Amino acid sequence: MKKIIIFTIILYVLTLCIPYFANKSSKKTPPTPENHIALYDTKTKKQTSIPFDEYLYYVVAAEMPASFHTEAIKAQVICSRTYSLKKSKSSAHPDGSDMCTDINHCQAYTNDEELKALWKENYNYYKNKIKSAIKDTKDMIITYDNEPIDAIYHSSNNGYTENSEDVWQKPLPYLKSVKSPDEGSPNFNFTYHISCDDLFNKVKDKYKNATMSKGIGKITYTKGKNVKNINLYSVDISGVELRKLLNLKSASFDIEENENTVKITTHGYGHGVGMSQYGANTLAHQGKKYNDIISHYFKDTKISKKE
Repeated sequence: MKKIIIFTIILYVLTLCIPYFANKSSKKTPPTPENHIALYDTKTKKQTSIPFDEYLYYVVAAEMPASFHTEAIKAQVICSRTYSLKKSKSSAHPDGSDMCTDINHCQAYTNDEELKALWKENYNYYKNKIKSAIKDTKDMIITYDNEPIDAIYHSSNNGYTENSEDVWQKPLPYLKSVKSPDEGSPNFNFTYHISCDDLFNKVKDKYKNATMSKGIGKITYTKGKNVKNINLYSVDISGVELRKLLNLKSASFDIEENENTVKITTHGYGHGVGMSQYGANTLAHQGKKYNDIISHYFKDTKISKKE
């Protein structure tokens, strides 16, 4: 009899505790309604559930100038939708979120207050323009072998996109170097000047075997005409690493030493892989549709409907 009473008490306590732990767990990873996304805001450190199309609107508004051609914006919508779907399945986020607002981890993200300040009297026009692009491409994603692709994109380049393996060492069949009409980008050419001493010190801080006796040496290039490797102060440095080290706009650059100063002229803005946003805009103005733009930048892919 005593054992039965003890068992009954334990069962009663467990009955009380299970809902508590279940509720505690659900607070950490709340279920999201269908067609919603769990978004982690890196500023507020909070997770919210918002409609996926609403998330797309704020991403596209932050990622691409709203003044761009409608067909370019549609291509951006499909890229961002595909990128989000792929990323949410493969990356860990705080509190089990699908995506976050950190541009360096996911995609750029904005809000109405920032957009009203940016667009001013064009706010309603641009808002409707982007939302129409989302509606017109409803559920469209880019696939390769029936799977969502890494729909990478960048602002502009030197006239060619990059092979994925020349930036991230991972070759992907649909991320190959192609010509891109980016001459209209405000960052097509950008010049930096840095003293020889400052440049040497930056290199020396990271590469201890650097020597001042030798300056700019051999430079090799990728298929996309970016700097693949440069010998600088007796150190072999990849173009990608030098871009990070000097905070350059791209790894496509010309470099020359003049007395005590080094002149660096970059071409384009971003990593150069996948769709160029300025290139997409130019192609759209040339009469290309969103599907033409996507097939140009992502080889052997197709546009499918997400499940």
